[in-house]
Amino acid sequence: MKIFKLNEYLTVKLEDGFTNIYVNDEYFEQCKFLLLEIPKEDLRNFDQIESIDEAANLLSREMENIDPEALDLSPETEFWGHCSNLQVWIENDYDTRLMHSNLAFPLLKHLTRAGDPKAKRVFKEEIAKRLLSGYPTVVNYLLEEGYLHEFTIEEKESLSEQLAEKILLIKDFEEFCNVYTSYHNSGFEFLSTIVKDRFSEYISNNDFLESNIVIPRRFLNSFDFREVEELFSLIKPQILKLMYNNLRFLNLKVFSDYGVKNARRALREEIIKVLLENNDDVIKYLIEEKYLKVLNRSDLEMFIDFPGCSDLILDYLKSKPNRIRRGVYVNGNFIKEKDGILNLEGYGIEDLNKVKGFNNLKNIVELNLAGNKIKSIDCIQNCINLNKLKLNDNLIPEDFINQLGGMDSNGYVKQSKSFIVYSRIKNHIGVIFNERNHLKVLDLPDLNIKSINSISSILNFQELTILDLSRNKISKIEGISHLKKLKRLNLSYNSISNIQGLDELTNLEELLLEHNHISEISGLRNLSKLRMLTLGHNNISHSLINELGGFKDYMFGRVQYPQKLVEYCINKSS
Repeated sequence: MKIFKLNEYLTVKLEDGFTNIYVNDEYFEQCKFLLLEIPKEDLRNFDQIESIDEAANLLSREMENIDPEALDLSPETEFWGHCSNLQVWIENDYDTRLMHSNLAFPLLKHLTRAGDPKAKRVFKEEIAKRLLSGYPTVVNYLLEEGYLHEFTIEEKESLSEQLAEKILLIKDFEEFCNVYTSYHNSGFEFLSTIVKDRFSEYISNNDFLESNIVIPRRFLNSFDFREVEELFSLIKPQILKLMYNNLRFLNLKVFSDYGVKNARRALREEIIKVLLENNDDVIKYLIEEKYLKVLNRSDLEMFIDFPGCSDLILDYLKSKPNRIRRGVYVNGNFIKEKDGILNLEGYGIEDLNKVKGFNNLKNIVELNLAGNKIKSIDCIQNCINLNKLKLNDNLIPEDFINQLGGMDSNGYVKQSKSFIVYSRIKNHIGVIFNERNHLKVLDLPDLNIKSINSISSILNFQELTILDLSRNKISKIEGISHLKKLKRLNLSYNSISNIQGLDELTNLEELLLEHNHISEISGLRNLSKLRMLTLGHNNISHSLINELGGFKDYMFGRVQYPQKLVEYCINKSS
């Protein structure tokens, strides 16, 4: 056995013909390979190489699988070769460019944990230096192996601007998505903000078409819903130019599945356009991949009378009769919906979930369920346009109905919206009334809610910190003053004309009010903790916004200094 002690912490031993590394006398198990073969004719290609990683990337990896003895390399020669490499590495202050990253960084990490003062001093510096080099192989290695978690929040913030510049220089969109997402998931929030603010610039300078990729869902998960919508608006023109149908459909579907309405609309239009071309191979693909679910009844009914309609489409429609008939099947009978009214009184229904076609009835405005044996109304969450609901003479507990607003003398519930909201909460969040004190997040977007008071009987969650009522038809902020712990309130994309009803929400930190009809700044005087406010796409004077600091970004309408607007309201009311 041979032993070579490189310093107080690092030792190399030749044991049974194998070279082993020890850190603080503990065996260090890591891939170690000694040789790189550079053909003479390729020497000029290596003039600008800055690291072993770059050299290794340009070369074949065949020698890694060759027995050292076949190269006439004795175990002793290999041992002294490793000792020499490590000695140079130590003498150059653990410069990670002098060894392959998959050995240099794990070894440097172990030395840092072992208490080596030099390693402690340079460990984070080396990570930062190699990240800023922008060399893809090394950057990806550091991201995948979690080395970014070594940085403190302050260190991450100080690096963010330089790293963001490197990310924005990445031409390949797939690589851009992967690298950005890894940084975001590693806690580089300031970097995420910088990249998001300049994303439109990035898209205009790079050709998404060249990548031919499907945008990763995990990339979209690093944005909030409003940002994903804006992102789709930027990328949509390039998606629609993609040559291959499957790439167009898949990218549109990613955004559609995320809930972006414009993406679903674009996907629907693309599907109809392709179906009208009557290409059986494409139609078969769309049916097999379940894309026809995007089409509504009127779309499907159009194809029944379409001249020369493919047999594949006709066969599909025959197998899905409830998709083209507005109504439901009860006890073998088809009950038709007429002018938005569905009468199911007295059919002995026990479970609405077993009524075939009921889950497709999204446009009904009046539903009569009287005189049945129904115990629960958990499945009416899709009936977002429902205005009248009759429930008398069923098996639903009276206490439950009273908690949701009660019923009039004719058997109609007083707050039909409360039943729809309850149904959505029950199905998507799993909350029941005796758990109301534990709910912290409540998302109720796109439910056609016209008044917050219309769901007051259900909006009684004392621990609620996040409430999303975006994309409804709300015209007034009311009925939420009891939500004292609320920190984030999303009322964007509604019909609100005045900022009011917020005086009691003193813990509010984020308020989203873009895309409304607000014409003046008011109602913010008690929001001393407000740190994010969006007011874009309203009727407020731009000169007033600019006087108060302007917008932080025009894409999302986020104001630069929310507290200046709070102070403005305080001064205005005094």
